[in-house]
Amino acid sequence: MKRSYIIVLILISVLIGCASAPENFFPENLAGIIFDNYNNPVTGALVTVNSDKTFTSDIDGRFIIADLDAGKYHISITKAGFETIETDIDFLDPKQVMYLKMSSLSFFKSEIEADIKKRDYVKAQQQLDRAFKIAEADPVLIYLAAVCSFYQGKYIDSQTYLKRLRESGYSLESLHELENKIDEKILSE
Repeated sequence: MKRSYIIVLILISVLIGCASAPENFFPENLAGIIFDNYNNPVTGALVTVNSDKTFTSDIDGRFIIADLDAGKYHISITKAGFETIETDIDFLDPKQVMYLKMSSLSFFKSEIEADIKKRDYVKAQQQLDRAFKIAEADPVLIYLAAVCSFYQGKYIDSQTYLKRLRESGYSLESLHELENKIDEKILSE
């Protein structure tokens, strides 16, 4: 009985404490930090709130969104060479801090190469789809897409990627080798 009484008292005091919390601390600043996949700060990222206010991350990846009222906000973070982040937040606490991770084109390239080596072509294709949104004309991505398509048995797709590279002026030995492998596979079918 005594134990139940203590628990009830604790619950009541917690509820009273929550109910008496100050509500008029807004507008306040919302702070955030942006890192890449290697935990390096992302400098110079544009942070946009509700397509309205824009702020920039500093040398340490930090940003402050000034004078926000409590509520829901749509945050968009962009930087050349990185995947765009779109997220919604409920800003309810002035001590709230956003921790965000942005994926760079170089990160995707290394992940795609690793996935191809592991023969995880589905994951490699998913990474390629995301990376092409950052830089659709990147020659390394196009070549990786050709290799991934080849190993998935999508020889026509692979040829199409290689044709794009040729039309852009690339003529490396590795392109010739892949083209020859494709031709051999097509002829043997």
